Amino acid sequence: MARTHHKTNKVAAFTIVELLIVIVVIGILAVIAISSYTGAQRRAKESQLTADLKSAIKKVKVAYFESGESAYPAALSNVNIASDSNITYAYTVDNTSSTKSFCLSASSGDISFFADQTPAAISAGQCPSGSTAPVFNNENPPSEDGPKAFDNNVNTKWLAFSTTMSTTFSSAEVTAPVSYSLTSANDSPGRDPRSWTLQASNDRVSWTTLDTRTNETFSGRYETKNYTFSNTRRYKHFRLNVTQNNGEAMSQVAEIRIADTTVLTN
Repeated sequence: MARTHHKTNKVAAFTIVELLIVIVVIGILAVIAISSYTGAQRRAKESQLTADLKSAIKKVKVAYFESGESAYPAALSNVNIASDSNITYAYTVDNTSSTKSFCLSASSGDISFFADQTPAAISAGQCPSGSTAPVFNNENPPSEDGPKAFDNNVNTKWLAFSTTMSTTFSSAEVTAPVSYSLTSANDSPGRDPRSWTLQASNDRVSWTTLDTRTNETFSGRYETKNYTFSNTRRYKHFRLNVTQNNGEAMSQVAEIRIADTTVLTN
């Protein structure tokens, strides 16, 4: 009797582990695709928002030049700029001081940009708000008060009645600083700043640390020491927190300078 051979075809099947791996890979690819799409959408939105802001700024500046540089527009409606469902504008103007200024912000959802009269000064965020008057934690008025640290005179000083000192101050310009300097005062090396942090902000609420120094020493009186750091963002407000001096009960500094800024002292 002849034998009949039956050929069996085996079909490869995925194991549970292999199926799980495939599902995980598909999930990862989906997340990457969605993230890329969302990022592209946000970049497009940011690009459109900055373009709209530049256009609005141009209208404000044209009106200023047409006035003979006597005043910026009192309101955005004067130059046919209005918020709508896609963009919200906020505008502040100061035509009373000798250095006339304005700040214009444009927002869409959670994205915001602002700029002032400074050329090419568009930054992320809202227009700075609040007072620009400097704040000092301790001072010895009138001859050794806080503003003496910004009077461009090394022969004057700010004397604080504590082992630490802190000041918050604003610049007349919105700048992107990359360096600053401190100058030691006339006497008592034990009062010199030793450790500190320099911070920056555009609203005096949220602060970014620009530079931190520890165990710094000054070799003599009226010595100016310069410090550099990496930064590309523009800021309006600054804060120097001296957390340690050289051991005395009081602290002092002759000058505090942020590169390319003019500090507002009142």
